[in-house]
Amino acid sequence: MSRAMNLSISEDDAVAKCAELGVEISVVEPLPEGGVHIVCRTQEGSDILRLKAKAHLIAGPVKRSAFYQARQW
Repeated sequence: MSRAMNLSISEDDAVAKCAELGVEISVVEPLPEGGVHIVCRTQEGSDILRLKAKAHLIAGPVKRSAFYQARQW
């Protein structure tokens, strides 16, 4: 499974959730229509986040910004 996922929460909430769970972040990108695209550093971290944030997962494709410069963590 991928280390990337889309969540229907704010960037601040996503970062806080990852800190709470001890999940390291590689990239967090805000989505134009709300929510975030997040990439975890490890597969294990993404598995934990996917399980704990299951209610906020966005299913299916999402529109992303073409020219967004992601902040590295």
